[in-house]
Amino acid sequence: MDKIDTDRDGFVSDKEMIAWIKYIQKSYVSEDAKAQWEHLNKKDKDVMTWDEYAKTTYGDHTGGKCLNCHNNHKMF
Repeated sequence: MDKIDTDRDGFVSDKEMIAWIKYIQKSYVSEDAKAQWEHLNKKDKDVMTWDEYAKTTYGDHTGGKCLNCHNNHKMF
């Protein structure tokens, strides 16, 4: 509760709760973005082209196979 009750009055106000939720959400988004980048960035580069991202995420547009799937599911 110490992290949420920022004014230390023993209560959690709506403003404190909203701030806490935003903080946690931002933290999860940052962690997820980092994990996704590590998963998608197979060539360990600082940047990725949109085509590389799209092929890895949505599959090969020419053959319809998902390059990111372990069992090569067909993409719709």
